[in-house]
Amino acid sequence: MNESKFQLREQRITKIKYNSNKNFDFDEPLSIDYDIKISQNSLEDGFGIVTLDVGIFNKKNFDEVPFVIEITIEGEFDWNSSIDGEELKMLLNVNAPAVLFSYLRPFISQITLFSGNPPLVLPLIDFTN
Repeated sequence: MNESKFQLREQRITKIKYNSNKNFDFDEPLSIDYDIKISQNSLEDGFGIVTLDVGIFNKKNFDEVPFVIEITIEGEFDWNSSIDGEELKMLLNVNAPAVLFSYLRPFISQITLFSGNPPLVLPLIDFTN
């Protein structure tokens, strides 16, 4: 196995907002409602920052949801100059968000668990679409 030419050097959560609905009835089945926005900036030769903004239940009426989470994570990535433009586009739009999302999923489970709710386990996301 070889080390990838595309590497995450650092990741950090830059924003988190959590509001709990203490009146929510967990006896009903829960359908997860979320949205994800991906952005890129500071793209230079061999370096860039990819940001994920994730909102969970943030588009619904608060009375109908157990909580609202808005969280932002950003990652600093670097890559080898041998990566061509199309491959880099795929890495920045698919691989980088998938890597960052893998850091957010357990964090969100912990937040919900520590707030006295059942832990929310977000599904894996296919970022190819």
